[in-house]
Amino acid sequence: PWLNALENVAMPLELQKHLSAADCREHARAALKDVGLLQWAEKYPRELSGGMKQRVALARALVTDSRVLLLDEPFAAIDALRRERFNYELWRLACKRNLTMLVVTHSINEAVSMSHRVVVMAEDPGRIVGEVTVDLPEQRDLATWSSQNFHDACTQVRQILEETGALMHGDTDTSMRCAETETGVHAHAHARN
Repeated sequence: PWLNALENVAMPLELQKHLSAADCREHARAALKDVGLLQWAEKYPRELSGGMKQRVALARALVTDSRVLLLDEPFAAIDALRRERFNYELWRLACKRNLTMLVVTHSINEAVSMSHRVVVMAEDPGRIVGEVTVDLPEQRDLATWSSQNFHDACTQVRQILEETGALMHGDTDTSMRCAETETGVHAHAHARN
């Protein structure tokens, strides 16, 4: 809480002690730019919204050039329209950087939009109850989410959830897991409906 956004994002690099302080800050600025927060680089956590704090955390993960991102509800504190936009931006960044993503979400739309294959799982005992192949182009944009293929995949996931009783019986821990894709982007989506 005593570091501003730029300092928070630069911290992992500074702790590694492989780069100069100036280089750490330059990499941190680039990561903040990637998540749309460069103009808030000097703001402290108390001055940022919940969604901005989540994007700072994402920038902090990106700055280390990790090959894998583990994201638990990365945009939960963001309204629906911004969340859709950030999902698109995260997908774009993952493709650009050839990242593997494990994403936890409560949204079927989000799970489908950020994956190539959705594996639907149920709890108690944990088991796979279905799979859906997501037939969307690698280069996605906001119009992709309006496509028939997107809606078909969401419908298939929902049907699996309904057939397994997860939606009808209030199962609060049905998850969808997305497997490896051709570009190296993975996603794990966890839906609670």
